[in-house]
This record gives sequence, C-alpha cells and structure tokens, in this order.
Amino acid sequence: MYTEDLEDLPRDTRVWIYQADRLMTEAEQKVISNALAEFCAEWTSHGTPVQSSFEVEHGLFLLIYGVEPNDEVSGCSIDSSVAVLRKLESDLGIRLFDRQTVAWEKDGLLTLTPMHEFWAMRKAGLINDQTVVFDNLVKTLSERRDNWKTTFNLSWHSTMW
Repeated sequence: MYTEDLEDLPRDTRVWIYQADRLMTEAEQKVISNALAEFCAEWTSHGTPVQSSFEVEHGLFLLIYGVEPNDEVSGCSIDSSVAVLRKLESDLGIRLFDRQTVAWEKDGLLTLTPMHEFWAMRKAGLINDQTVVFDNLVKTLSERRDNWKTTFNLSWHSTMW
C-alpha cells in the first residue's frame, strides 16, 4: 500500500536511509523514484501489504518508509528492498551501501567527505559542535523529521568522537 503523502503514515513508521556515493542526476532520480514507487506498491511482509512510501532527498539520499505490520517488517521483506537498491546500484553505477562517507553542510552547501577525512577535519577544528550533519541512523519518520539533519553535537557522530 504505497502512499505519496508522508502525512498518511504514523509518526513511528520505520525509515531506512541510504546515501549515494555521489549526487544523482535528475534522470537517475526519476529512474529511482519509478523503481521505488513500484516496489512500495507491491511490498509485503509475511503476505501482508506494507503501508509504505519513499523520498529521494537532495539528490543524494533514498529514504524508504514502512509501517511495520505486527510491529515488524520481516528480514525477507527488508531483503526485498535491498534487492531493489542493489539493482539500482548496478543499473546506475552508484553505491548506496558504503557507510564510509559523511554528508554534512559547509556554508549551506551539501558536502560529502570520506569518514577518515571528516575525523581529521574535526580534530583540526574545521568541524565543530554546530556543524550540520545528516544522521542516517534515525529509525522512524518522527526522528527523520526532527533529528535527521542536525548538528554534530546532537548526532551519532559526537558519540563516536
């Protein structure tokens, strides 16, 4: 049960965030949107339709939302979403599962930095507690709205520091 309107989803809807290794073109975003709309329309967990949606944000992030029937989207149903993303990776020549790049804002512009360079910048004082980062570990629609784009000191990054 796919919905285009995130307002149709409960605040505790599960979100999975995938970050591309580069900015995607408009044409690539259209291919991704079509594939994810088709996937969400057919997504089931143990035979039960998953109320779901998705977003392509900033030409960099794919966010997939699923209302967990019986409080759990099964491993098999998550695997089916991963299969769609793996195919998109192959078709478009992008990487969506590399977790070694940090997305953050510098002077209001979206910036991608390899994690080891990001930590070196933090050590050098170029990244501070007020630097805006994207916390791709948020788990629900509510957390996505409130905490996905946040400052360094409020993100998982600070706990690793």
